[in-house]
Amino acid sequence: MNPRPILSPDPVITAPNKSPFMRKDFPDLATLKARANAPQNKPGESWPSLILNAQTQATYRPDIRGPFSLFMNRRGQSRCTIEGYNIEIPEDTFLISNAGQYYSLEIESETPVETFNLHLGNALLEQIQASLSLSPETLLLDPLAPVTQPFVFPNRLNRKDAFVCQWLEKARLHVDSASLEANLQDLIVYLLLGQKQIQAEIKRLPALKQGTKQELHQRLNRARDCLYAQPLYAYSLEELAQIACLSKYHFLRMFRAAYGCTPHQFQLQLRVEKARALLAQTRLSVQAIAELLCFDEPASFSRLFRKKVGVYPSQYRHLL
Repeated sequence: MNPRPILSPDPVITAPNKSPFMRKDFPDLATLKARANAPQNKPGESWPSLILNAQTQATYRPDIRGPFSLFMNRRGQSRCTIEGYNIEIPEDTFLISNAGQYYSLEIESETPVETFNLHLGNALLEQIQASLSLSPETLLLDPLAPVTQPFVFPNRLNRKDAFVCQWLEKARLHVDSASLEANLQDLIVYLLLGQKQIQAEIKRLPALKQGTKQELHQRLNRARDCLYAQPLYAYSLEELAQIACLSKYHFLRMFRAAYGCTPHQFQLQLRVEKARALLAQTRLSVQAIAELLCFDEPASFSRLFRKKVGVYPSQYRHLL
């Protein structure tokens, strides 16, 4: 996609520092960058908390030093680059960037894309982190006690499961600050539970040094993200290994160790998840869904679905 400049400025961000709020348009880029580069420890100058629920067919917002952020879309697809890592964000996934990381956001689409990006202000993030990581005794003696080790999440695609979808709808329908702030801690707790899975993936990698394991996991995540971004594309093992910068058989062995399956099995599971969503949200026939998800025959799709879910697609739809 070719970068497109912002054609007209938006109003300046003037939201209060500690309350999340909804914004329906992209803020002026120059003002945004100035705020991002300002000292983050002065009252009124640190990042505000907001949800950016904007619709656009084209925008390009490069090199922004952002707060803790979740990038996702209610409709359509965007592209995000975080510290040199470039990835598509499909409608059924989200991407995390950490406080202080530089990101670029790009949208270019024939139809409007509806973003739902959460940017969590530093003050509010620190309050949530303190409530989750510090002891009640510490918080009782010093309610403003600083967090010594902030949460850091890997920059990889995550599937929007039922919890995230429900949280998204709650946030969209209840836009007042009190309701949004009350739900944010639940979201952070959910993300931290996901961290346990990531740590388990790293632990399963057969490497002696922790640093080597983390580097391997980061490379594997690049290939994993490509499968998430394009689950219908028939990636070869060679292509995925090249993306991960590993030899083919080393990549296959490490992928199976980390995720418990081969890349092909991982991709088939992603297609089954898409099939479940289509069966629940549309009236498409089983045959049409099989064709849409690039299965050679409806029968092979039905057998795989039953193997993964426990019932055939037609039975699954009747159970909803």
